[in-house]
Amino acid sequence: MSKGALYFHFPEGKRTLADAVEALALDEVRGALRRTGAGSAVQRLIDGSHALAAAVEGEVVVRAGFVLGCDRARRGPATAYAAWRDFVRHALDAARVEGVTTAGAAAAEPVITAMPLLGVLADVPAVEPATWWRLILPQLVTAAALPTVTPTPSVDAAPG
Repeated sequence: MSKGALYFHFPEGKRTLADAVEALALDEVRGALRRTGAGSAVQRLIDGSHALAAAVEGEVVVRAGFVLGCDRARRGPATAYAAWRDFVRHALDAARVEGVTTAGAAAAEPVITAMPLLGVLADVPAVEPATWWRLILPQLVTAAALPTVTPTPSVDAAPG
């Protein structure tokens, strides 16, 4: 797209374009996170991470939205990253209420929240979410709860 076409479609400039990208990314991420299963809070979190990974991998607007949402100069309350962070917090709070988390589970929250950012911001090769979960689950959930969750999605995580 030429600069002229860009300014024709976005007369207010780059800010308007960035806002539009962030809004589309937020919608995509919210849609992906709604496609979680009906299982436990931890399984919903796992399903959400797989749905988000598929959206990040398959949708350039989601990747761009994460980059824009992490720009401190632009950061607002409603970003794709904020939607993911809130999803993680709510799921972990629900898992605590369910009584399935370990005493050290709070330490896992920043790791889980950062999972989608590594490939987007740090140009780290994509890591299958199940690999992350195999590492995190033993520290996150009790031994009794571990057999009740799977690191793979319980629902189709494909974008759609």
